[in-house]
Amino acid sequence: MVAIVRRILNLAGPTYRGKMVWGLAFRILKSLFASFVLMAVLFAFTQMHALTTDVALTAVGMLAASVTGQFVCQYLSDIFLTQSSYRLFHDLRLEIGDKLKRAPMGYFSEQRLGNIQTVLTTTMGDLEANCALGLSFLVGGFSQALFMGAMITVFCPPVGTVVLAILALGAIALTRVQSRAARFTARMQRAQESLTGRSIEYIRGIAVVRSFTGTGSTAEVDRAFDEKYRIDIDCTRGTAVPMKLYSSLFRVGAAVLFGTTALLAVDGIVDTAVCLTLIVASFLVFMEIEQMGDGAFLSKLLAAQLDRLESVFDIPAMDGERRSLQPPFDIELAHVDFSYGETPVLRDVSLTIPAGTTCAIVGPSGSGKTTLANLIARF
Repeated sequence: MVAIVRRILNLAGPTYRGKMVWGLAFRILKSLFASFVLMAVLFAFTQMHALTTDVALTAVGMLAASVTGQFVCQYLSDIFLTQSSYRLFHDLRLEIGDKLKRAPMGYFSEQRLGNIQTVLTTTMGDLEANCALGLSFLVGGFSQALFMGAMITVFCPPVGTVVLAILALGAIALTRVQSRAARFTARMQRAQESLTGRSIEYIRGIAVVRSFTGTGSTAEVDRAFDEKYRIDIDCTRGTAVPMKLYSSLFRVGAAVLFGTTALLAVDGIVDTAVCLTLIVASFLVFMEIEQMGDGAFLSKLLAAQLDRLESVFDIPAMDGERRSLQPPFDIELAHVDFSYGETPVLRDVSLTIPAGTTCAIVGPSGSGKTTLANLIARF
C-alpha cells in the first residue's frame, strides 16, 4: 500500500504533490483528534464520584474539541486531496491530447483507439474520483488505529498488547485481500478496454452497414459486454470472502477487547474508570481500519489503472523537423507500403495525379482508400 501512495504522489509531480501531502497530513490529524474521544471518556469516568458542573462542561468541551478538530481536518483533507486530484487529471488529459496530436497515423488502430478512449474516460475518471478516496482509506485507517492503540497501551499495557496482535492479524488478512484483488484488476481493465474498442468500432460502422444491409452484426460487441459482465461477477465472488473475513476479524477483535477488559476488571488489575474507557475504545479503535479492506482492493485497481495510464503516455511522435518543403504541383506516390501495427494495408502502391485534374479512388470497404487519402495529405 505504501507503493501505491508513492506512485500517486510521483504522478502528482511538484505541482500537486505538496498539496496532496498536506491533505494526508490533515487526514492523520483527523485521526489524532478522533482518539481524543478516549481522553474525554476517561476524564469523565475518573470523576464519576465527584461530578460537578465544571467536570461535565470540561468533558463536553473535550468532546466538542475532538469533533470540531475532526470536522476541520477532514474538510481540509478533502479540499487538498480532491481539488489536487481533479486538477492533476485535468492537466494529464490535456498532456495526452498534445501527445495524440503529434502521434503518427499508425498509432490509431481500432483496438488502440479503444484503449485510448477507455483511459481518457473510464480509467482517468476512476482515478480522478478514487485517488483521494484511496489515499484517505489507506492513511486514515492505519493512523487512527495507531493513535488509539497507543492510548490504550498507556491505559492498560495488556489490552494494548491484544490490540497490537489483532492489528498484526489484520495486516496478514489485508495482504490476502490484496493478493486476491490482484487476480482480477488487470482483467477488469482489459475487459473495459475491449468493450470500449468494440463499441466504437460498431458505432462507426453503423452508417456504412445500413447503407447496404440495413442491419449490422453485434456479435463482437455482445461478446465484449459478456466478458465485462463475467469478470465483474468473478471479481465480486473472488474477493467477497477475504474482504468479509477481514472485516469480521476486527469485529471479533472488538469483542475480544471487551472480554479481556472485563476479565482484568474482575481480577482488579484495572479500575472502573479505565475499564469503562477501554470498553468504549473497543468499539472505536478498529472503526476506520475496517475500511482498509476496501482501500486494499482499491489500491490494486488503482495500480492497474496507473499502469494503463503510463502506457498511453508512451505515445510515439511524428517527425517534427521543421524543414522548408517545396512540393511539386503534381501528386505522386512511389512504391508505398503502409500498415497499422502488424496489419498491412497498402503494398507497393504507386500513382501520379497531375495538377489540375480530378482522381477518384475506388475500392471495396477496407481496401485502404481512406488510408491512401490520409497519406497523400501527410496525416
